[in-house]
Amino acid sequence: MRNRLLHLLTALSVLLCVAVVVLWTAVPKGTAWAVHFASRRYTFRPQPERLWVEVAEGQWANGEFGPPQGKVYRLAVKNRHQFPGGLEWVRNPASDQTEAFWVWVFIPYWILLAATALPPVLWIVRATVRRVRNKRDVRLRLCPKCGYDVRATPDRCPECGTAAP
Repeated sequence: MRNRLLHLLTALSVLLCVAVVVLWTAVPKGTAWAVHFASRRYTFRPQPERLWVEVAEGQWANGEFGPPQGKVYRLAVKNRHQFPGGLEWVRNPASDQTEAFWVWVFIPYWILLAATALPPVLWIVRATVRRVRNKRDVRLRLCPKCGYDVRATPDRCPECGTAAP
């Protein structure tokens, strides 16, 4: 069960990695996708070197999504946080009753690529280590299950009882 889950997550990660590469290279800049859940809007906008993700509270009125009734969106540059490598976010904590909550997150593509490429790389390393270890066990005549030396008893492992392959 654990191996199946690992394989599934690795395959999903490969698909996400390909999607990041396509987003970075082939999607026209200025494109935006918005997803709405209840009173939140999640907007994704590819930019030349990073992905801009916006989360905003609001409501539908006259066919458009805007701030909740009686509230406004205010730009809060003082709440801008930057990290090395290009990751940054800007947020409006809605400390005033007339302000609507929103967050902008700017994620460099290289961070997304590294995060989505890590599971497949780990899977390849794990498979390679396992293959090398299995070849070594066969060459040294070790039990495939527990690693006990089975040269004296080639039919069955005296330690765990596993039959010889």
